[in-house]
Amino acid sequence: QGGGNITLRNLTVGHDVEPGMCSGSVVRCEYSSGLNIEKCKLYGSGTYGVEAQGCSYVNVINTDIYECTYGLVDLTNSSTVTVRNCELRDSSGFAMFELSGCYDILFEDCKIHDNDSTAFEYSDGRFIVTGEYGNATFRNCEFKNNRYKEFSDRADGVTLDKCTIDNH
Repeated sequence: QGGGNITLRNLTVGHDVEPGMCSGSVVRCEYSSGLNIEKCKLYGSGTYGVEAQGCSYVNVINTDIYECTYGLVDLTNSSTVTVRNCELRDSSGFAMFELSGCYDILFEDCKIHDNDSTAFEYSDGRFIVTGEYGNATFRNCEFKNNRYKEFSDRADGVTLDKCTIDNH
């Protein structure tokens, strides 16, 4: 919280507990600038793999995020976030991407597969939620074998550029 220029590299971080209503994300950042997550494995029953609130200049590169029980990435009031060359998989719960009040968010060259946004009976089944003001670009990403009722909450909040979507 409140830090800057932090790098997590070549780490395996997760929760080794029974999946359920865990109260923490695997990596959480608040009101910071310059967080780099590189070549990591983020897993477990944590609510989200990466959560950032009020952060800027966040880079998640060559990282696997998997087996989370709420979703994959949760960003609130954050900007200039890049998720590149990552595998985001095998998670279930709510929206896989919660991107509320965010701008300049880029997912590039990512494999996004085997996730389920309909797992909880009280989930609205949206895969990506950008809220009233958020937006994100997915470039050259592969979406495969994901479950959801609705891909996004806003047609103008998500841009898909050269992505493939298969088996939804």
